Amino acid sequence: MSVRDLDKDLQEIFDLTVGKDGDKRVIRVLRRILNRAESRVTVDSQTFGTDLRAQYKKRTGKEPSAKVMEGYGNLGKDIVKGWENKVKTDKSMTLISKSTTVIVFVIQEKEGAKKGTLRDNFSLFRKENQKIVQPLIKSKYHHLFRGRTRTKGGDIRAIGDVGHDYSVTEKGRGGVAAGMLDNLLAGDFDNPNDRDKVQKVRDGLATVGLKASEVLKISGSGSTMRSTTTISLSLESDTSNRTKQDTDKKAGEEIRGYLKDALKKTKGNLSSGAKYVNKEGSTPFIDQVGEAIVNTPFKMSMYRKRKAKNATRYKRPVKNVNKEKKANKSRQVKGKRNNITGGGVDSAMVASLTKGQRAADPKKEDFAIKIRNLLKVKRAINARLPAEVRRNMGKPALTNRTGRFSNSAKITSIMPAAQTLMVKYTYRLNPYETFENTGSKKWPSGYNPKPLIAKSIRGLALGLMNDKLTIRRE
Repeated sequence: MSVRDLDKDLQEIFDLTVGKDGDKRVIRVLRRILNRAESRVTVDSQTFGTDLRAQYKKRTGKEPSAKVMEGYGNLGKDIVKGWENKVKTDKSMTLISKSTTVIVFVIQEKEGAKKGTLRDNFSLFRKENQKIVQPLIKSKYHHLFRGRTRTKGGDIRAIGDVGHDYSVTEKGRGGVAAGMLDNLLAGDFDNPNDRDKVQKVRDGLATVGLKASEVLKISGSGSTMRSTTTISLSLESDTSNRTKQDTDKKAGEEIRGYLKDALKKTKGNLSSGAKYVNKEGSTPFIDQVGEAIVNTPFKMSMYRKRKAKNATRYKRPVKNVNKEKKANKSRQVKGKRNNITGGGVDSAMVASLTKGQRAADPKKEDFAIKIRNLLKVKRAINARLPAEVRRNMGKPALTNRTGRFSNSAKITSIMPAAQTLMVKYTYRLNPYETFENTGSKKWPSGYNPKPLIAKSIRGLALGLMNDKLTIRRE
Protein backbone atom coordinates (compact mmCIF):
# COMPACT_ATOMS: atom_id res chain seq x y z
CA MET A 1 0.00 0.00 0.00
CA SER A 2 1.12 3.55 -0.64
CA VAL A 3 -0.22 7.00 0.15
CA ARG A 4 -0.86 9.01 -3.01
CA ASP A 5 -1.33 12.71 -3.61
CA LEU A 6 -4.79 13.03 -5.19
CA ASP A 7 -4.16 16.41 -6.79
CA LYS A 8 -0.95 15.22 -8.48
CA ASP A 9 -2.55 12.02 -9.78
CA LEU A 10 -5.50 13.91 -11.26
CA GLN A 11 -3.04 16.27 -12.93
CA GLU A 12 -1.18 13.25 -14.32
CA ILE A 13 -4.41 11.84 -15.76
CA PHE A 14 -4.98 15.21 -17.42
CA ASP A 15 -1.43 15.35 -18.81
CA LEU A 16 -1.51 11.82 -20.22
CA THR A 17 -4.98 11.89 -21.79
CA VAL A 18 -5.71 15.56 -22.57
CA GLY A 19 -2.56 17.62 -22.24
CA LYS A 20 -0.55 18.49 -25.32
CA ASP A 21 2.63 16.80 -24.08
CA GLY A 22 1.03 13.43 -23.43
CA ASP A 23 -1.36 12.91 -26.32
CA LYS A 24 0.68 11.31 -29.09
CA ARG A 25 2.88 9.24 -26.82
CA VAL A 26 -0.10 7.81 -24.92
CA ILE A 27 -1.85 6.83 -28.14
CA ARG A 28 1.25 5.08 -29.49
CA VAL A 29 1.60 3.09 -26.28
CA LEU A 30 -2.12 2.25 -26.23
CA ARG A 31 -2.10 1.00 -29.79
CA ARG A 32 0.89 -1.25 -29.12
CA ILE A 33 -0.71 -2.71 -25.97
CA LEU A 34 -4.18 -3.16 -27.48
CA ASN A 35 -2.88 -4.89 -30.60
CA ARG A 36 -1.49 -7.64 -28.35
CA ALA A 37 -4.67 -8.11 -26.31
CA GLU A 38 -7.25 -10.88 -26.52
CA SER A 39 -9.37 -9.88 -29.53
CA ARG A 40 -13.02 -10.62 -30.35
CA VAL A 41 -13.32 -10.70 -34.14
CA THR A 42 -16.47 -10.31 -36.25
CA VAL A 43 -16.51 -11.14 -39.97
CA ASP A 44 -19.92 -10.16 -41.37
CA SER A 45 -20.38 -10.79 -45.12
CA GLN A 46 -23.41 -8.47 -45.33
CA THR A 47 -21.60 -5.56 -43.69
CA PHE A 48 -18.54 -6.18 -45.86
CA GLY A 49 -20.75 -6.23 -48.99
CA THR A 50 -22.31 -2.91 -48.00
CA ASP A 51 -18.82 -1.46 -47.51
CA LEU A 52 -17.73 -2.65 -50.97
CA ARG A 53 -20.90 -1.15 -52.48
CA ALA A 54 -20.08 2.24 -50.94
CA GLN A 55 -16.50 1.91 -52.18
CA TYR A 56 -17.70 1.10 -55.72
CA LYS A 57 -20.07 4.08 -55.76
CA LYS A 58 -17.36 6.45 -54.53
CA ARG A 59 -14.94 5.21 -57.20
CA THR A 60 -17.33 5.17 -60.19
CA GLY A 61 -20.05 7.62 -59.18
CA LYS A 62 -22.82 5.05 -59.71
CA GLU A 63 -24.43 2.09 -57.98
CA PRO A 64 -23.05 -1.42 -58.68
CA SER A 65 -25.27 -3.78 -60.66
CA ALA A 66 -27.28 -6.56 -59.03
CA LYS A 67 -24.78 -9.07 -60.40
CA VAL A 68 -21.85 -7.26 -58.80
CA MET A 69 -23.71 -7.04 -55.48
CA GLU A 70 -24.41 -10.77 -55.67
CA GLY A 71 -20.70 -11.33 -56.24
CA TYR A 72 -19.84 -9.21 -53.19
CA GLY A 73 -22.26 -11.29 -51.11
CA ASN A 74 -20.82 -14.61 -52.28
CA LEU A 75 -17.28 -13.38 -51.65
CA GLY A 76 -18.24 -12.48 -48.09
CA LYS A 77 -19.76 -15.92 -47.49
CA ASP A 78 -16.60 -17.61 -48.80
CA ILE A 79 -14.49 -15.45 -46.49
CA VAL A 80 -16.65 -16.59 -43.57
CA LYS A 81 -16.06 -20.23 -44.63
CA GLY A 82 -12.33 -19.58 -44.85
CA TRP A 83 -12.24 -18.20 -41.34
CA GLU A 84 -14.31 -21.11 -40.02
CA ASN A 85 -11.66 -23.53 -41.30
CA LYS A 86 -8.86 -21.39 -39.82
CA VAL A 87 -10.50 -21.20 -36.39
CA LYS A 88 -11.04 -24.98 -36.34
CA THR A 89 -7.33 -25.65 -36.86
CA ASP A 90 -5.81 -22.86 -34.75
CA LYS A 91 -5.72 -23.68 -31.03
CA SER A 92 -5.27 -20.02 -30.10
CA MET A 93 -8.67 -19.16 -31.64
CA THR A 94 -12.08 -19.94 -30.09
CA LEU A 95 -15.34 -19.98 -32.06
CA ILE A 96 -18.15 -17.95 -30.46
CA SER A 97 -20.88 -18.15 -33.11
CA LYS A 98 -21.28 -18.83 -36.83
CA SER A 99 -23.84 -18.68 -39.63
CA THR A 100 -23.45 -18.67 -43.42
CA THR A 101 -23.00 -14.88 -43.37
CA VAL A 102 -21.37 -14.09 -39.99
CA ILE A 103 -18.63 -15.64 -37.88
CA VAL A 104 -17.53 -14.41 -34.44
CA PHE A 105 -14.43 -15.78 -32.73
CA VAL A 106 -11.76 -14.85 -30.20
CA ILE A 107 -8.03 -14.66 -30.87
CA GLN A 108 -6.48 -15.36 -27.50
CA GLU A 109 -3.54 -13.49 -26.07
CA LYS A 110 -0.41 -15.50 -26.78
CA GLU A 111 3.33 -15.23 -26.23
CA GLY A 112 5.25 -14.00 -29.26
CA ALA A 113 8.13 -15.66 -31.09
CA LYS A 114 10.59 -13.71 -28.95
CA LYS A 115 10.70 -14.75 -25.30
CA GLY A 116 8.98 -12.29 -22.97
CA THR A 117 6.88 -10.68 -25.72
CA LEU A 118 3.24 -10.98 -26.73
CA ARG A 119 1.97 -11.69 -30.23
CA ASP A 120 0.42 -8.83 -32.23
CA ASN A 121 -3.12 -10.17 -32.73
CA PHE A 122 -4.16 -7.21 -34.87
CA SER A 123 -1.40 -7.95 -37.38
CA LEU A 124 -2.20 -11.67 -37.18
CA PHE A 125 -5.84 -11.04 -38.15
CA ARG A 126 -4.80 -8.81 -41.04
CA LYS A 127 -2.17 -11.30 -42.29
CA GLU A 128 -4.43 -14.37 -42.08
CA ASN A 129 -7.30 -12.47 -43.71
CA GLN A 130 -5.06 -11.71 -46.68
CA LYS A 131 -4.30 -15.43 -47.00
CA ILE A 132 -8.04 -16.13 -47.20
CA VAL A 133 -9.20 -13.20 -49.35
CA GLN A 134 -6.50 -12.88 -52.01
CA PRO A 135 -6.72 -16.48 -53.36
CA LEU A 136 -10.51 -16.10 -53.60
CA ILE A 137 -10.18 -12.91 -55.63
CA LYS A 138 -7.47 -14.36 -57.86
CA SER A 139 -9.34 -17.57 -58.66
CA LYS A 140 -13.05 -16.82 -58.37
CA TYR A 141 -13.84 -13.12 -57.98
CA HIS A 142 -11.19 -11.35 -60.09
CA HIS A 143 -13.90 -9.85 -62.31
CA LEU A 144 -15.15 -7.76 -59.37
CA PHE A 145 -11.80 -6.06 -58.78
CA ARG A 146 -10.15 -5.62 -62.18
CA GLY A 147 -7.20 -3.23 -61.93
CA ARG A 148 -7.61 -2.81 -58.19
CA THR A 149 -5.81 -5.81 -56.72
CA ARG A 150 -2.39 -4.17 -56.77
CA THR A 151 -1.04 -0.78 -55.75
CA LYS A 152 0.84 1.53 -58.12
CA GLY A 153 4.06 0.10 -56.70
CA GLY A 154 3.00 -3.44 -57.62
CA ASP A 155 2.26 -4.65 -54.09
CA ILE A 156 -0.87 -6.71 -53.40
CA ARG A 157 -3.69 -4.41 -52.30
CA ALA A 158 -5.77 -5.42 -49.29
CA ILE A 159 -9.39 -5.48 -50.51
CA GLY A 160 -10.60 -5.74 -46.92
CA ASP A 161 -9.27 -3.67 -44.04
CA VAL A 162 -9.17 -4.49 -40.35
CA GLY A 163 -10.64 -2.05 -37.89
CA HIS A 164 -11.10 -1.65 -34.15
CA ASP A 165 -14.73 -1.20 -33.14
CA TYR A 166 -13.73 2.24 -31.93
CA SER A 167 -10.78 4.41 -32.79
CA VAL A 168 -7.84 3.82 -30.48
CA THR A 169 -6.47 7.20 -31.48
CA GLU A 170 -9.53 9.17 -30.38
CA LYS A 171 -11.72 7.31 -27.91
CA GLY A 172 -8.66 5.62 -26.48
CA ARG A 173 -7.98 8.74 -24.43
CA GLY A 174 -11.30 8.37 -22.67
CA GLY A 175 -10.75 4.64 -22.19
CA VAL A 176 -7.37 5.08 -20.53
CA ALA A 177 -8.65 7.99 -18.39
CA ALA A 178 -11.52 5.79 -17.18
CA GLY A 179 -9.09 2.97 -16.38
CA MET A 180 -6.85 5.28 -14.36
CA LEU A 181 -9.83 6.78 -12.52
CA ASP A 182 -11.07 3.26 -11.64
CA ASN A 183 -7.64 2.43 -10.22
CA LEU A 184 -7.71 5.60 -8.20
CA LEU A 185 -11.28 5.01 -6.93
CA ALA A 186 -10.31 1.54 -5.66
CA GLY A 187 -8.25 3.24 -2.93
CA ASP A 188 -9.21 4.60 0.49
CA PHE A 189 -9.70 8.37 0.59
CA ASP A 190 -8.92 10.51 3.63
CA ASN A 191 -11.95 12.66 2.80
CA PRO A 192 -15.06 10.84 1.43
CA ASN A 193 -16.13 14.05 -0.32
CA ASP A 194 -12.98 13.90 -2.45
CA ARG A 195 -13.90 10.38 -3.53
CA ASP A 196 -17.41 11.49 -4.50
CA LYS A 197 -15.96 14.26 -6.68
CA VAL A 198 -13.65 11.83 -8.50
CA GLN A 199 -16.51 9.34 -8.89
CA LYS A 200 -18.59 12.09 -10.50
CA VAL A 201 -15.85 12.64 -13.12
CA ARG A 202 -15.71 8.89 -13.81
CA ASP A 203 -19.50 8.52 -14.11
CA GLY A 204 -19.65 11.51 -16.44
CA LEU A 205 -17.60 9.68 -19.09
CA ALA A 206 -20.66 7.53 -19.81
CA THR A 207 -22.64 10.66 -20.69
CA VAL A 208 -20.20 11.61 -23.45
CA GLY A 209 -20.33 8.29 -25.27
CA LEU A 210 -17.72 6.10 -23.57
CA LYS A 211 -19.05 2.53 -23.23
CA ALA A 212 -18.10 0.14 -20.45
CA SER A 213 -16.46 -2.17 -23.01
CA GLU A 214 -14.17 0.70 -24.06
CA VAL A 215 -12.68 1.20 -20.58
CA LEU A 216 -9.06 0.08 -20.82
CA LYS A 217 -7.70 -2.10 -18.04
CA ILE A 218 -3.93 -2.53 -18.02
CA SER A 219 -1.82 -4.87 -15.90
CA GLY A 220 1.94 -5.09 -15.51
CA SER A 221 4.38 -2.24 -15.92
CA GLY A 222 6.94 -0.94 -18.38
CA SER A 223 7.55 -3.28 -21.31
CA THR A 224 5.40 -6.03 -19.72
CA MET A 225 2.16 -4.02 -19.82
CA ARG A 226 -0.85 -5.86 -21.24
CA SER A 227 -4.54 -5.11 -21.70
CA THR A 228 -7.01 -7.18 -19.69
CA THR A 229 -9.87 -5.74 -21.75
CA THR A 230 -10.98 -7.84 -24.73
CA ILE A 231 -10.59 -5.74 -27.88
CA SER A 232 -13.17 -5.96 -30.70
CA LEU A 233 -12.00 -6.14 -34.32
CA SER A 234 -13.95 -6.47 -37.55
CA LEU A 235 -13.47 -6.90 -41.29
CA GLU A 236 -14.36 -3.78 -43.28
CA SER A 237 -13.33 -1.82 -46.34
CA ASP A 238 -10.73 0.93 -46.12
CA THR A 239 -13.45 3.45 -47.03
CA SER A 240 -15.58 2.34 -44.09
CA ASN A 241 -12.54 2.50 -41.82
CA ARG A 242 -11.90 6.14 -42.73
CA THR A 243 -15.57 7.05 -42.27
CA LYS A 244 -15.60 5.44 -38.84
CA GLN A 245 -12.46 7.30 -37.85
CA ASP A 246 -14.13 10.61 -38.70
CA THR A 247 -17.07 9.72 -36.46
CA ASP A 248 -14.82 8.59 -33.63
CA LYS A 249 -12.71 11.72 -33.96
CA LYS A 250 -15.75 13.83 -33.14
CA ALA A 251 -16.57 11.53 -30.20
CA GLY A 252 -12.95 11.73 -29.04
CA GLU A 253 -12.99 15.52 -29.16
CA GLU A 254 -16.13 15.53 -27.01
CA ILE A 255 -14.50 13.20 -24.48
CA ARG A 256 -11.35 15.32 -24.36
CA GLY A 257 -13.40 18.48 -23.84
CA TYR A 258 -15.32 16.84 -21.01
CA LEU A 259 -12.16 15.56 -19.29
CA LYS A 260 -10.47 18.93 -19.61
CA ASP A 261 -13.33 20.77 -17.88
CA ALA A 262 -14.22 18.05 -15.35
CA LEU A 263 -10.65 17.38 -14.15
CA LYS A 264 -9.86 21.07 -13.87
CA LYS A 265 -13.02 21.74 -11.88
CA THR A 266 -12.47 18.73 -9.59
CA LYS A 267 -8.85 19.65 -8.86
CA GLY A 268 -10.00 23.12 -7.80
CA ASN A 269 -12.59 21.71 -5.38
CA LEU A 270 -10.48 19.12 -3.54
CA SER A 271 -9.89 19.37 0.19
CA SER A 272 -6.54 20.78 1.29
CA GLY A 273 -3.75 18.19 0.90
CA ALA A 274 -6.16 15.53 -0.42
CA LYS A 275 -4.71 12.01 -0.09
CA TYR A 276 -5.78 8.45 -0.80
CA VAL A 277 -4.27 5.01 -0.23
CA ASN A 278 -3.56 2.71 -3.15
CA LYS A 279 -4.95 -0.44 -1.48
CA GLU A 280 -3.66 -2.95 -4.00
CA GLY A 281 -0.06 -2.03 -3.27
CA SER A 282 0.78 -2.48 -6.96
CA THR A 283 2.00 0.12 -9.42
CA PRO A 284 -0.94 2.47 -10.08
CA PHE A 285 -2.28 2.56 -13.62
CA ILE A 286 -1.09 6.16 -13.89
CA ASP A 287 2.51 5.12 -13.35
CA GLN A 288 2.13 2.07 -15.59
CA VAL A 289 1.23 4.29 -18.54
CA GLY A 290 3.98 6.77 -17.70
CA GLU A 291 6.58 4.01 -17.53
CA ALA A 292 5.45 2.50 -20.83
CA ILE A 293 5.73 5.87 -22.58
CA VAL A 294 9.20 6.63 -21.29
CA ASN A 295 10.69 3.13 -21.14
CA THR A 296 10.11 1.95 -24.69
CA PRO A 297 12.87 -0.30 -26.14
CA PHE A 298 14.02 2.59 -28.38
CA LYS A 299 14.15 5.05 -25.50
CA MET A 300 15.96 2.59 -23.24
CA SER A 301 18.56 2.05 -25.96
CA MET A 302 19.04 5.81 -26.23
CA TYR A 303 19.46 6.10 -22.46
CA ARG A 304 22.07 3.31 -22.39
CA LYS A 305 24.04 4.92 -25.23
CA ARG A 306 23.74 8.30 -23.46
CA LYS A 307 22.23 9.84 -26.57
CA ALA A 308 19.23 10.88 -24.49
CA LYS A 309 18.60 11.57 -20.83
CA ASN A 310 15.55 10.37 -18.93
CA ALA A 311 14.48 13.55 -17.17
CA THR A 312 11.12 12.14 -16.04
CA ARG A 313 10.31 10.48 -12.74
CA TYR A 314 9.70 7.21 -14.62
CA LYS A 315 13.01 5.41 -14.44
CA ARG A 316 13.71 1.90 -15.62
CA PRO A 317 11.39 -0.48 -13.73
CA VAL A 318 13.11 -2.41 -10.95
CA LYS A 319 13.04 -6.15 -11.59
CA ASN A 320 11.07 -8.12 -9.03
CA VAL A 321 13.32 -10.38 -6.99
CA ASN A 322 11.86 -13.71 -6.00
CA LYS A 323 13.28 -13.96 -2.50
CA GLU A 324 12.04 -17.51 -2.05
CA LYS A 325 13.74 -18.66 -5.24
CA LYS A 326 16.93 -16.94 -4.17
CA ALA A 327 16.82 -18.66 -0.80
CA ASN A 328 16.22 -22.16 -2.09
CA LYS A 329 16.06 -22.90 -5.82
CA SER A 330 15.45 -26.60 -5.22
CA ARG A 331 11.98 -25.88 -3.84
CA GLN A 332 10.70 -24.23 -6.99
CA VAL A 333 8.02 -26.13 -8.91
CA LYS A 334 7.80 -25.67 -12.64
CA GLY A 335 4.35 -25.30 -14.20
CA LYS A 336 2.64 -23.97 -17.29
CA ARG A 337 1.42 -20.40 -17.19
CA ASN A 338 -2.32 -20.08 -16.46
CA ASN A 339 -2.63 -23.82 -15.81
CA ILE A 340 -2.65 -23.85 -12.04
CA THR A 341 -4.16 -26.86 -10.27
CA GLY A 342 -4.74 -27.18 -6.56
CA GLY A 343 -5.00 -24.39 -4.04
CA GLY A 344 -3.21 -22.06 -1.72
CA VAL A 345 -3.69 -18.82 0.12
CA ASP A 346 -2.03 -15.46 0.19
CA SER A 347 0.20 -14.00 2.91
CA ALA A 348 -2.76 -12.69 4.90
CA MET A 349 -4.21 -16.20 5.07
CA VAL A 350 -0.89 -17.65 6.17
CA ALA A 351 -0.80 -15.14 9.01
CA SER A 352 -4.23 -16.36 10.15
CA LEU A 353 -2.99 -19.95 10.64
CA THR A 354 -2.33 -21.12 14.17
CA LYS A 355 1.20 -21.71 15.33
CA GLY A 356 0.57 -25.46 15.30
CA GLN A 357 -0.65 -25.35 11.72
CA ARG A 358 2.51 -23.55 10.67
CA ALA A 359 4.82 -25.95 12.51
CA ALA A 360 7.14 -28.10 10.47
CA ASP A 361 5.71 -31.40 9.29
CA PRO A 362 6.25 -33.75 6.30
CA LYS A 363 3.57 -31.97 4.26
CA LYS A 364 4.75 -28.45 4.97
CA GLU A 365 6.45 -28.05 1.61
CA ASP A 366 3.36 -29.24 -0.31
CA PHE A 367 1.20 -26.87 1.69
CA ALA A 368 3.51 -23.94 0.91
CA ILE A 369 3.27 -24.77 -2.79
CA LYS A 370 -0.51 -24.87 -2.47
CA ILE A 371 -0.47 -21.45 -0.85
CA ARG A 372 1.59 -19.93 -3.65
CA ASN A 373 -0.58 -21.53 -6.33
CA LEU A 374 -3.84 -20.22 -4.90
CA LEU A 375 -2.41 -16.73 -4.74
CA LYS A 376 -1.64 -17.02 -8.47
CA VAL A 377 -5.18 -18.24 -9.13
CA LYS A 378 -6.65 -15.34 -7.17
CA ARG A 379 -4.61 -12.79 -9.12
CA ALA A 380 -5.36 -14.43 -12.47
CA ILE A 381 -9.13 -14.46 -11.85
CA ASN A 382 -9.25 -10.92 -10.47
CA ALA A 383 -7.44 -9.62 -13.54
CA ARG A 384 -10.30 -10.80 -15.78
CA LEU A 385 -13.28 -10.85 -13.40
CA PRO A 386 -14.71 -7.38 -14.30
CA ALA A 387 -14.77 -8.25 -18.01
CA GLU A 388 -16.30 -11.68 -17.31
CA VAL A 389 -19.02 -10.12 -15.15
CA ARG A 390 -19.85 -7.70 -17.97
CA ARG A 391 -20.08 -10.58 -20.44
CA ASN A 392 -22.57 -12.36 -18.17
CA MET A 393 -24.69 -9.24 -17.54
CA GLY A 394 -27.94 -8.57 -19.36
CA LYS A 395 -31.60 -9.48 -18.90
CA PRO A 396 -32.84 -11.09 -16.70
CA ALA A 397 -29.70 -10.18 -14.69
CA LEU A 398 -28.40 -6.66 -14.13
CA THR A 399 -27.65 -4.62 -17.26
CA ASN A 400 -24.22 -3.07 -17.69
CA ARG A 401 -24.35 0.72 -17.94
CA THR A 402 -21.35 2.53 -16.44
CA GLY A 403 -19.15 -0.46 -15.58
CA ARG A 404 -18.96 0.67 -11.95
CA PHE A 405 -20.56 -2.51 -10.60
CA SER A 406 -18.56 -4.97 -12.70
CA ASN A 407 -15.28 -3.15 -12.01
CA SER A 408 -15.87 -3.44 -8.26
CA ALA A 409 -16.18 -7.25 -8.23
CA LYS A 410 -13.09 -9.02 -6.91
CA ILE A 411 -12.04 -12.10 -4.98
CA THR A 412 -10.74 -11.26 -1.50
CA SER A 413 -9.57 -14.71 -0.46
CA ILE A 414 -9.34 -18.37 -1.46
CA MET A 415 -8.92 -20.77 1.46
CA PRO A 416 -8.74 -24.57 1.66
CA ALA A 417 -11.75 -26.05 3.46
CA ALA A 418 -13.14 -29.55 3.98
CA GLN A 419 -13.43 -31.20 0.54
CA THR A 420 -13.60 -27.79 -1.15
CA LEU A 421 -12.01 -24.39 -1.64
CA MET A 422 -13.74 -21.45 0.02
CA VAL A 423 -13.77 -18.47 -2.34
CA LYS A 424 -14.86 -15.15 -0.86
CA TYR A 425 -15.57 -12.08 -2.96
CA THR A 426 -16.90 -8.59 -2.61
CA TYR A 427 -18.36 -5.84 -4.76
CA ARG A 428 -19.50 -2.24 -4.36
CA LEU A 429 -22.30 -2.71 -1.81
CA ASN A 430 -23.50 0.88 -2.04
CA PRO A 431 -25.85 1.01 -3.92
CA TYR A 432 -25.88 -2.50 -5.48
CA GLU A 433 -26.54 -4.49 -2.28
CA THR A 434 -30.19 -3.47 -2.54
CA PHE A 435 -30.58 -5.96 -5.43
CA GLU A 436 -30.01 -8.78 -2.93
CA ASN A 437 -33.46 -7.74 -1.60
CA THR A 438 -32.06 -6.83 1.80
CA GLY A 439 -34.07 -3.59 1.91
CA SER A 440 -37.74 -2.68 1.83
CA LYS A 441 -37.97 -2.55 -1.98
CA LYS A 442 -38.27 -5.89 -3.76
CA TRP A 443 -36.40 -6.48 -7.02
CA PRO A 444 -36.66 -9.35 -9.52
CA SER A 445 -34.63 -12.35 -8.31
CA GLY A 446 -32.52 -12.21 -11.49
CA TYR A 447 -31.09 -8.84 -10.35
CA ASN A 448 -29.28 -10.48 -7.40
CA PRO A 449 -25.53 -9.84 -7.95
CA LYS A 450 -24.48 -12.99 -6.08
CA PRO A 451 -25.32 -15.62 -8.76
CA LEU A 452 -23.91 -13.32 -11.45
CA ILE A 453 -20.52 -12.94 -9.75
CA ALA A 454 -20.40 -16.61 -8.67
CA LYS A 455 -21.07 -17.71 -12.27
CA SER A 456 -18.31 -15.42 -13.53
CA ILE A 457 -15.81 -16.74 -10.97
CA ARG A 458 -16.63 -20.37 -11.80
CA GLY A 459 -16.27 -19.67 -15.52
CA LEU A 460 -12.81 -18.20 -15.07
CA ALA A 461 -11.74 -20.89 -12.60
CA LEU A 462 -12.54 -23.77 -14.98
CA GLY A 463 -9.21 -23.61 -16.77
CA LEU A 464 -7.18 -22.90 -13.65
CA MET A 465 -8.19 -25.49 -11.07
CA ASN A 466 -9.97 -28.82 -10.69
CA ASP A 467 -11.14 -28.35 -7.09
CA LYS A 468 -14.74 -28.01 -5.98
CA LEU A 469 -15.53 -24.39 -5.12
CA THR A 470 -17.75 -22.86 -2.48
CA ILE A 471 -18.32 -19.23 -3.38
CA ARG A 472 -19.63 -16.69 -0.87
CA ARG A 473 -19.81 -12.92 -0.54
CA GLU A 474 -17.54 -11.60 2.19
